[in-house]
Amino acid sequence: MEPNILHHNGRIIVELNFRGADQQSVLKRIEEFKPYVLRQPRASLLVLTDVSGCVVNKTTVEAFKHFTTHNKHHVIASAVVGLSGAAKVFLNSVNYFSKRDIKLFGDVLSAKNWLASFPNEK
Repeated sequence: MEPNILHHNGRIIVELNFRGADQQSVLKRIEEFKPYVLRQPRASLLVLTDVSGCVVNKTTVEAFKHFTTHNKHHVIASAVVGLSGAAKVFLNSVNYFSKRDIKLFGDVLSAKNWLASFPNEK
């Protein structure tokens, strides 16, 4: 599975879609997205990750921690949508482990606007 490529306010945003994914699908998609990310130049990606309705448990959180650490050199900025309630702790854990500052947004448009505001490189 390749990520979706979005065009917003003159910028290219890579959307990683985990909407409604069960544990196995989350793990599979992460493995499918890794090669795409690694093929990109360092500090070149604006990433929007949609985890709406996906399974958030110890296994998926650990997988996201490793994925975000693995790809951090390729990403300028990263936003997440689809977390609510106790699942928001998931993002704190991922950020702490990966030493990243992934921002949480309540809707896709806000996340895309924020990502599109970034300079072209870190």
